[in-house]
Amino acid sequence: MIAITRSDLDGYFLFERVKYGRYTLRLAAATAEAINAPRDLATRAIVGRDRPVVRLGMVKVIPAPRLASAQ
Repeated sequence: MIAITRSDLDGYFLFERVKYGRYTLRLAAATAEAINAPRDLATRAIVGRDRPVVRLGMVKVIPAPRLASAQ
């Protein structure tokens, strides 16, 4: 884990002062479980000298498939 942030009420979020590098956006385990979504959002960002600001746009969170259960 490199950095943690929370979204505001509109869903916007910001990471500040991260080092140059490649990053993957993930949900906290409790959040992923609560909304039935995978932790890995399949969203990548590369921050570097030539790209110090990265705008990801809309990040879609797709619910994880539910498995049928026998009752």
